[in-house]
Formats: sequence, structure tokens, C-alpha cells
Amino acid sequence: MVAVSGLGLNLFILLGVAMPFDSDKPTTRRQFLKGRAALQAARELLPQMDEFSQTRLKTDPLELQREAGSLQQASHVVHYSKRAMGCQFQFLFNATQYPLAADAVAKAFDVIESLEGEMSIYRSDSAVARLNQAAVGNPIDFSRSAYKCFELAVQVSKDTGGAFDISSGTLTELWGFEARQPLVPDSAQISEAAAKVDYRKIRLHPLTHQVSLQAPGMRINLGGIGKGHALDVCTSLLLDAGIHDFVIHGGQSSISARGIRKQLDATPGGVMGWTIGLTDPLHANTRLRETQLFNRCMGTSGSARQALFHQGNRLSHIIDPRTGWPGTGTISSTVFSDSAAKADAIATAFCVMELAEINSFCQNHSDISAVIMYRETKRHKVEMETFNME
Repeated sequence: MVAVSGLGLNLFILLGVAMPFDSDKPTTRRQFLKGRAALQAARELLPQMDEFSQTRLKTDPLELQREAGSLQQASHVVHYSKRAMGCQFQFLFNATQYPLAADAVAKAFDVIESLEGEMSIYRSDSAVARLNQAAVGNPIDFSRSAYKCFELAVQVSKDTGGAFDISSGTLTELWGFEARQPLVPDSAQISEAAAKVDYRKIRLHPLTHQVSLQAPGMRINLGGIGKGHALDVCTSLLLDAGIHDFVIHGGQSSISARGIRKQLDATPGGVMGWTIGLTDPLHANTRLRETQLFNRCMGTSGSARQALFHQGNRLSHIIDPRTGWPGTGTISSTVFSDSAAKADAIATAFCVMELAEINSFCQNHSDISAVIMYRETKRHKVEMETFNME
């Protein structure tokens, strides 16, 4: 089992005991590119397991992992991981199904690093940093891939009425969440910063893949959509390479799943999709529900672990671009979509939208499903609401 701790809900990908294989620390570069270290461990150790252990591996992988550390490398799932964009990206495949998957993963890691070089606000030489420093109306060049992220971001802003807005970097900086030093600004400061937020003043140049800002003081921050976009790009890369059964996640809050999860035993076929367990963000041992992720993506956003307490109120680190103030009621939102970037962005928007707004959005977008955890103020309880979920 691979535990994935989301920003709000804790996500568990129910896979069996996955073998850790970190691309930052491969046995050798050749072994990493060919995936030999992971595959060889799986091939050699599985036949050595006694009948009891094999049964336990199929029925209770988490307990097996806890009780028999030596069997952690006996896996029917191979995974590759690398740290980028301030988080851990992980690619998981059915063991032995794609012997050359590591080659595609190596290319995907290069793509992720390239996107980070363009989109990170923490790199002074990134294209986004240059955009934030550019004069009003001065266009900045982006790759075609990064430009598509801007297009989707602006579209989600339109669809959510501005509840998601990548031009809200000035507000995030003002509240101190960007530097992990939160503080409560005064109302005048908030009003001044909020006046610099408006996705409608982001000008896109489709023919040249350039972006310019049409108002002074605007600051772009792609943190609510960038990692999901990277997953979408990597998903396309894997599919183009002929790899159709996999699950990948980034930042432990964004997931893209495709194809079939193979059975451990010799039974032909496999499970359609990958089983994802959602647990209560406030009670890690309580599972809310399980869902089968088949050719779908999931994004989770929330304030279970990042918040600011002020005058008895719990203020989220997610700022509502429409008001300049943090969200207060929603603890976490998980969104299911055909795109990881879209799921991430909409999950972020849902953290500041009222339930009535979320309900209206989902009624008008039948392709979007959501699980919302929020504080019911009158009864002082945490409640869960689902939208377009079976």
C-alpha cells in the first residue's frame, strides 16, 4: 500500500506492497533507465514467499508491510519517484508489464523539471518570475505546454466566477502563506492587494504562446494548478509511449490513473482502474469511502494542515480571490475530472466557494464530481457533502 497524504483528505492507493525505487538515488543510472533493480527484486522475491505470505500479500498488504519489512520489496507494483516542484512525484506500474517503462519515466521527469523551470515562483529566472517583473503589457514567452496551463487556468477562473485566480499572488504574499509566515493584514492592505487581482487582465497570445499582464502589481502564482498540469503532460507522454495501465501522483494531492490494475494471482485480466481510499482529514484512521479511479484524475485541496488562528477563527491558507480573505468553512475538497490540472484548480476554488455555489457548478458541469468536508458552524460538527458521486 502506498500512502498518499493529501492537503485535505488522506489518499490511499490500494496497490499491494509497493517497492520504493527513488530516481534520486538509483543503484546505477543504467539500472534506473531499464528498471532492472525494481523488476529483478519483484521477480526474485515473489517465488520465495510461502503460501501464507502470498495470501496475506493479496488480502492485507498494509499489515504485511508492517510485520515483515523484508517483504517490502516483494511487490507486484513497481514505482519510480523523484522530487520536483517542491513535492514528490511518483509513477506506478504493474510489475513486469512494461519492461521499458523506466525510459518513459526518465523523459517524464525531464518534462517536469522543464515545466518547473518555467512556472515556479521560487525561481528568479523562471518565465513566471519574469512575467511578474515585466512592465504592464510586455509579453513573456512560454513553451506551448506551459501556455496551455495558462489557458486552462483562465477558463477555470471564468467557470468559477473568479473563485480560482492565478493572479492572486499578491494576496497570498500579503497574508504570509507563501513564505510560511502567516499574519493578518489590515483591511486597507487587503483592499489594496485585492485590487491587483483579476484574471480578466491576463492577456493570452495564442499565436506566439506569450502571456502579458494588463495591470500593474499583478503577480501570477500557478501553485493551484501547476502540479496537476505536469501530471496531465506526463499522462499524455506515457500513453504516446504505448503505456496504458498506470497511476501517477504529484505533491501527494494530485492523481492521474489510467487502465487496469493487474491482479497479483494468475487470474486473467485485472481490476478496471485503481482503488483509491479517502480518509477523514481530521481522523487519519477513519476511511470515508473508496472509489475506483479509471481513466480519471483526482485533485485534493484543503486547510487541514495549514491554517491561521485569529480572534477565535480558523483561517485557511487558501485565499478567496474575490474577497481577499481566507476561506473559513471548508476543510478539504476532492474533485474528480478528466484532467489533473482541472481537478486541482476546481478543488482549490471549492475551498472558498459556498456549498450552494458548488452545487450549482456541479449541476452545470456533469463531468465534475466532488467530496467536500466542511465545518457546520451551528452544530459545531464536521460534515461531508458529495456532488455527482454515485
